Amino acid sequence: GLRKGPWLMAPRLGGITVMVERERPGPVSVRVWEAVPAGAPQPGPIVVNDAAATGLHELRVSGLTPGARYRYEVTGPGLAPAGGAFNAMPEAFAPFRFVLYGDSRGGHAAHAAVMRAVAREGADFVVHTGDLVGDGRVEAQWQRFFDIERDALRNAAWVRVVGNHELQGAAPGGVANFRRYVHGEGDSPRPELDYTLHYGN
Repeated sequence: GLRKGPWLMAPRLGGITVMVERERPGPVSVRVWEAVPAGAPQPGPIVVNDAAATGLHELRVSGLTPGARYRYEVTGPGLAPAGGAFNAMPEAFAPFRFVLYGDSRGGHAAHAAVMRAVAREGADFVVHTGDLVGDGRVEAQWQRFFDIERDALRNAAWVRVVGNHELQGAAPGGVANFRRYVHGEGDSPRPELDYTLHYGN
């Protein structure tokens, strides 16, 4: 029932965005639980619903405790539950981990090996420096990208930079696909392409 995801985007103090693409249009929900010490009472989940009959969903989760660990689950009609875990953005001077990588457009076996290593790092977020796919206009390449990156992107927020292979000489299809699969926030006219991120200190 899921075509892509879930993947995590737009980490902010107290919030994060969960994205998912269904194979067929329909509603989705996400439930998020804060990790608590063994034996401590488990607080109820944060629940976000998107009732839109669409394929691609962006669910903004708010009310997160800075620096806390969370697990989440995406559900919906016709979907097997899918999810992962993440660390909420910390306050200014708490430590965090991130991974920087890029140019994943070719060599799928090498790309998959890199992403298996990234998934083992336990990063709070991963930064992709651009050239995610060989030709941003080709949907099949985006599908392969998300298939390869699935395990890493469901457990760490994804911070992305657009590359020339997404732009393809400013061809409208490549830019549209890039902006479709990323969530942008901020006061930029094109927040998916032009943005800043302040994380911790």
